Amino acid sequence: MIKMVSNGVNMHGKKLINNSIISVGYKITILLLGLITRKIFLIYIGEELLGLNSLYANLLDLLNLADLGIGVAVQFQLYEPLVKQDYTKLSKIMGAAKKIYNTIGTLILILGIVLAFFIQHLIRSTTYPLWYVRVSFLISVSGVAFGYFFVHKRLFLQANEELGLVNILDLLAKIITVILSLISTVLFRNYFIYLLLNAAYGGLSNLIIHFIFKKRYPLILTDTQQCSNEVGRLLGNLKNVVPMKLSNYVYNSTDNVVVSKVLGLTTVALYSNYMTIINGIMGIEYLIGNAVTSSIGKIIAKRQNTDTVYQIYLTFQYIQFLFTSFCTVSLAMLSKPFISLWIGEQFLIEDVCFALLVVDFFIHSMYQPAYVMYGATGKFQDDKYITIASAVMNIAVSVALVGAIGLPGVILGTLITDIYIWAVRSYQMVKGYWNENLCVYVIKMILYSALTAAGLIISLKIGTFVFVDSFFLELIIKAAICCIVPNLINILATFKSRELKSIIKSASNYIHRGKTRK
Repeated sequence: MIKMVSNGVNMHGKKLINNSIISVGYKITILLLGLITRKIFLIYIGEELLGLNSLYANLLDLLNLADLGIGVAVQFQLYEPLVKQDYTKLSKIMGAAKKIYNTIGTLILILGIVLAFFIQHLIRSTTYPLWYVRVSFLISVSGVAFGYFFVHKRLFLQANEELGLVNILDLLAKIITVILSLISTVLFRNYFIYLLLNAAYGGLSNLIIHFIFKKRYPLILTDTQQCSNEVGRLLGNLKNVVPMKLSNYVYNSTDNVVVSKVLGLTTVALYSNYMTIINGIMGIEYLIGNAVTSSIGKIIAKRQNTDTVYQIYLTFQYIQFLFTSFCTVSLAMLSKPFISLWIGEQFLIEDVCFALLVVDFFIHSMYQPAYVMYGATGKFQDDKYITIASAVMNIAVSVALVGAIGLPGVILGTLITDIYIWAVRSYQMVKGYWNENLCVYVIKMILYSALTAAGLIISLKIGTFVFVDSFFLELIIKAAICCIVPNLINILATFKSRELKSIIKSASNYIHRGKTRK
C-alpha cells in the first residue's frame, strides 16, 4: 500500500502488505474466537455476568489511560534511529520506555485496587455480593497491570514494521487461552477461573515477545540507568499525546459505563453484543492502521517529499472507503439475522439504535486515515484541542440524552462526536499539513458517502426478494449480496481514479515479485 504512488512496491510496501494480510487474518480469527467465547459464556455463566464483564473491560480501558498514550510517543521516537540503525539511540529509547512502563504497570495495579472500593457506584443493581464483584475486578486488573512490564518490546517490533510477527505471537497465545477458558467454563462454570485464564493471556503474549526480542536484537539493550534524557523527551510529548489517549477512551469505553449506571447491566449486555461485532471489525482497521503508521513514519523520517506522502494518504483513504463501505452494508444487512442465529432474538436492540450504530461505524471508520497520519507525522500538539473537545462533547451529549431517550441518546453522543472529529482532523491534515485543496477532498468524501448509501439501499432492496426456508441459507445469500453489490458499485464508479490504478499496479508488482522468488 505504501509505495502505491511511485516506484512500485519497495521494502516498506512489501512489509506493509504482508503485515496487513496477517493482521486481517489475525483479527478475523480473534473475532470468531470472541463470538464463540461469548456464546459459551452466555450459556454457562449468564447474561448478568456478561454485562459485568463488559463493564470491567471499559473500566480497564479507563485504567489504561495511565499510560497516557506514551506508546504513540515511543513509536514516533523510534522511527529515525531505526532508519539510521543507531543502536545506541535505540537502546536509550527502549530503556526509557521500560522504565516508564514499569512505573505505569505498578500505578495501574494501585489504581485498580482503589477503584475496586468504589465499583458498586457504577452498577445500578446486581444479584452478586459486593466481595464477588470486587475480587473479579481485581483479577482483571492484575492481568492488565503485569502486561505492561514487557510492552516496550512489543512497541519496538511494531515500529520496525514487524506487526505481522506480533500478531502471530498474539494469536498463538490467544488460541491457547481461549481453549483453556472454554473448557474451564463448560466444566466448572466458574467466572473466577475464566478471568484468571484471560488475565494470563496478556502476560503470556508479552513474555513470548520478550524472548523473541532478546534473540533477534541482542545489540539493543534496555538499561534503565542511562536513559534520563530519553525519559524526559518521551514525557515531554505527554501534554500533547494525553488528549489523544483520552479521546480513544471516550469513544470506546464510556458508553457502557453510562448505560450501566442509568439503564443497568442487562442493557449493557444487549448493547455490548453489537459492539463486539463492530469493535471486531474496527480492530482490523486499527491493526492495519498500526502497520501504515510505522511504514509512513519511516518514510517521513527519510525526508520523503510531502506530495508523495499525500498521495499515499489519498490511496489509503480510498482503501479505507472500500473496506468501510463493504462493512457498513454487511453490518446493516447481516447483524440482526446473525445475532438471532448466534445468541437469540431476545438479544436484538431496537431499530433506531441499530441504525445509529451503523451510521456511526461508517463515520468513525472513514476518519481512521487522518488519525493514522497524526501518529505517523508526530502532530500530537495539533490533535490536543480536538480530542479534549470531543471527550467533553461525547460525555455531555450522552449523559444529557440517556435519561430522556435511553440507549439512542448514548449512541447519538458518540455519533455527533465522530462527525466533529472527522471534519476537524481532515481539515488539519489536508489543509493544515499538506496545504491541498480542501474542496476537492470534501467532494471525494461526499462521493464515497453517496456510493456507500447507494450500495446499502440497493443491497437492502435486493435482500427483500430473498425467500428461502433455511434461515442459515438466507444469511449466506445476503452475505453474497453484501460482497457483490457495494463492491461492484464502488469499483465501477471509481474505475478511472488514480487511487485504484495505484492499487492495481502495486498488487500486480507484489504478485509478480512473489512469483519471481519462487
